Amino acid sequence: VHNQGIQLLGMMNFLAARSICRPLYYMLQTQRQEDAGRFTIAGQNAQREKLPSKRALEGVADIYSTYAKDSADRLRAAALALLVVTGFRLGELLTLPLDCEVTEVSGGKERYGLRYYKEKARGAERMFDIRWLTPTGAELARKAIAEIREITEPARLRAKILEQDPNRIPIPGYHWADHMSRDELAAVLGLQSRESLRHISRKKLPRYLEHGRCFYRASEVETYLLSERVAHLWTLDRRDGTYQLLSETLFIAFSRSFHATYLANPLLVEPMTLSTLSDFMVGGVGRKSAFERFNIREENGDCCRITSHQFRHWLNDLADKGGLPVDQQTRWFGRENPKDTQAYH
Repeated sequence: VHNQGIQLLGMMNFLAARSICRPLYYMLQTQRQEDAGRFTIAGQNAQREKLPSKRALEGVADIYSTYAKDSADRLRAAALALLVVTGFRLGELLTLPLDCEVTEVSGGKERYGLRYYKEKARGAERMFDIRWLTPTGAELARKAIAEIREITEPARLRAKILEQDPNRIPIPGYHWADHMSRDELAAVLGLQSRESLRHISRKKLPRYLEHGRCFYRASEVETYLLSERVAHLWTLDRRDGTYQLLSETLFIAFSRSFHATYLANPLLVEPMTLSTLSDFMVGGVGRKSAFERFNIREENGDCCRITSHQFRHWLNDLADKGGLPVDQQTRWFGRENPKDTQAYH
C-alpha cells in the first residue's frame, strides 16, 4: 500500500506541475516497509555502493576551490558546497529563502543554521525548519551563501522590477511605443550579434522595414519576452495563501545563464532548476558534467560521477558511524519516520 501510494502521489505531482489537476497536499500515513536487506551482507554492500567515492568528493572540493571560474559555474559549485554540509534534498536547496541564515546562542555557544522549507512534511502548509550545522560546516556555508548572494544580486534587482508589474517586461531606456534597430535589440536581449535574431520566429517577434532598414516595435518585444518568461514570478507555494517570490529566493539567475552557447538574457529572471544542477553533476544529452569538463577521474580512469542524493547517503553514513542516534538523525535530515533513516544504513 505504501509503495503504491508513493507512485500515485508521484503521478499527481506530475499532473499538477502541468496544470492538468490541482496539487494534492498529502503525506502518506502508511508505514514504510521494513527493509530486511539492510541486515544482510549483500544488502549492506548495495548500500555502500550508493555512497559517493572518495575521489568524487575530492573532485567536488576541487571544482569549488579551483576549477569553477565563471559566474554560472561558481553558482552551481556553491550549491554543491551547501549540499556537502547540509544534505538537503534538491528541492529544499533550490527553494532556500534569501534570508535563510540563522544564528543564535545556546548554552553560551553560538550556533549557525539554515532555514529551509521541508520537502516532505505532514499537513498542507510547507513547513519551515532549521538545519543546524557543525562549526566546520557553518564556515563553508557562510562563505558559499555570501558568494551566491553576490552572484545573484543583479538578477534579484531585475526580479523586483518584474514583480512590480507581472504583466509587463519593461525594457530599460525604451518606451513601449519606441522602435528598435536590430543592433539595439540584440544588445538588450544579451545576444552576441544581431545575426542571432534570425533564430527568433517572425510569428513570435514581427520585424518591419522602413526606408530599407529593419526595426522592431518595443511593445511587441515586450510581448515576445512575456511569452519567454517563466510562468510564475515565485518559486514556492507556501500552501498558506502566500508565495516566495523570485527576489526572495537565494538561487535565481538571468534566463539562459547556464546555456553553453547563448549569453544570459538580462531582462528575464528564473529560478535555478533541478536539471541545471543535475546536468552539472552527471551531465545530460549532449552536455558534459563538471567532472568531464575538468577531467576529474576515478583511480580506474573513469570519469567521476555524483548525484545530489549521494550527499545524503554520505552524511547519513558519517552520522551513523559517529554514533548519532537514529531519532536525532531523523530530525536533522528533516524526515518524519525513523524507518526512513534506517533505510539509509
